[in-house]
Amino acid sequence: MLSLSPIKAKINWRQILWLSIAFFALRLASFLLRDSSLLQALFVLLNISVLAALFFKNKPLAWYYLLLEFVLGGAGLFFQAFSLSLRTILILEFLLLYFTSIPAFAGITRGNKTATANELAKFPRLRELIREHKNILLVFLIAILFLGLAFYLGLKNQHNLFFILQDLLPFSFFLLVFPAREFLKDKNSDKNLLNLLFIFILGSSLWSVFNLILFQQGIAILHSPYYNWLRDFAAAKITYLDAGFWRIVFPEQILLVASILFLSWLYLKTKDKIYLLFLVFANIILALNISRAYFLALIICFLFLKYQNKIKDWFLLGAFILISFLAVFFIINLSISSAKNLGLNILGLRLPGIENIKVDESANARLELLSEITKQIKNSPLIGQGLGLNISFINKANLQVNTRHFDWGYLEILAKFGVLGFLFYYYFWLKLAKNLFINKKQSINFVLLASLVSILLANIWAQTTLHILGVIFFVFILAFSQNQRAKSC
Repeated sequence: MLSLSPIKAKINWRQILWLSIAFFALRLASFLLRDSSLLQALFVLLNISVLAALFFKNKPLAWYYLLLEFVLGGAGLFFQAFSLSLRTILILEFLLLYFTSIPAFAGITRGNKTATANELAKFPRLRELIREHKNILLVFLIAILFLGLAFYLGLKNQHNLFFILQDLLPFSFFLLVFPAREFLKDKNSDKNLLNLLFIFILGSSLWSVFNLILFQQGIAILHSPYYNWLRDFAAAKITYLDAGFWRIVFPEQILLVASILFLSWLYLKTKDKIYLLFLVFANIILALNISRAYFLALIICFLFLKYQNKIKDWFLLGAFILISFLAVFFIINLSISSAKNLGLNILGLRLPGIENIKVDESANARLELLSEITKQIKNSPLIGQGLGLNISFINKANLQVNTRHFDWGYLEILAKFGVLGFLFYYYFWLKLAKNLFINKKQSINFVLLASLVSILLANIWAQTTLHILGVIFFVFILAFSQNQRAKSC
């Protein structure tokens, strides 16, 4: 069962090398195939076949193949077929294979499509599954009611059906909690998940630096084919700030603070210096992302790591993270400015935005969205406007803006699901936190709690809780906490 506490990292550098090559090869292939729907579809079909073959040969290997796509595949939009992304197709395929491979479900779906309640009783494995997951199933039942209402409201308010389905789809991924509970019990889950974390941090840091060099050197420019690919397939935000510095933001970085917290916790438990190396890599991502939300979340949630750790060790690690961040940030700025600029002006541009939001272009854009989102909430405060909601308004530059990216995470939930839906979400998050806090004797629970809080804090300024990677994050915490609870009973 997942514990991570005894792990001393033994890096398989050969594996890291090959997976890093795969990390960049996927992006190169996506760029080259961006205009070919046929070749993208063939690539998707190849991966569907590989996942199916792995599933029937070795289910845990198929599970890690799916997780590897989360790590290597960025926002999950690099390849598409049948109007769906490769990530979505693989998740749905895995869920289909998983549930139809369970003897109880297989007997019903294959042998008797009209099974009655008495006939269901003939499948003891099904009764066992329901009993084992009854708490999760109850939550799912309530969630289905809210989603059904939000779906109806979306149709009633004449929202685009494609957008409605796009909003609905990520919620189906919560079904991954069932296989996650099973595979987290595997004795190798610690090692495998740690390797995935290493790949995510190393690959993302090199990817950010690579794009900084391309834009700083003028090899890539705004609205070029490469920039358009980054925007449309990698869902990136590339923004020029000052003195040759480009802000590089990718959606998968919503898990950055949680990753830093995990690496920090692992170092405090093992004193293995390899974690310090990967903290430096993580700081490279943070230095180029330079997000207020992530800074705030990291500062607050790092306090959780004081639990069960000596204050000296905790303080020294905090100092290392801060100093290494500043060192990385200054080195980057000195390198791109020919040693003429430390980057203090960049910090001055971004950080004061917490107090003086008007000096920041990105923050100003959020302010413009704020009034429009508030209007939508006021129009239907109790039950919301439904799935597929789109914001349309005239900005201060007198340009028409149509967007589904609300930026304000909690306000998006209120706008789409209303106060009732928000309260259900609030209960879900509170229940997750409570389950972790009950088992506070295990320090891993506190780092999971800190990571959960970091995602919820970042959700103030960015949509992290409804993002597919946010859903996967919740799935793992839910699966872990339920396994822990079952073990203690």
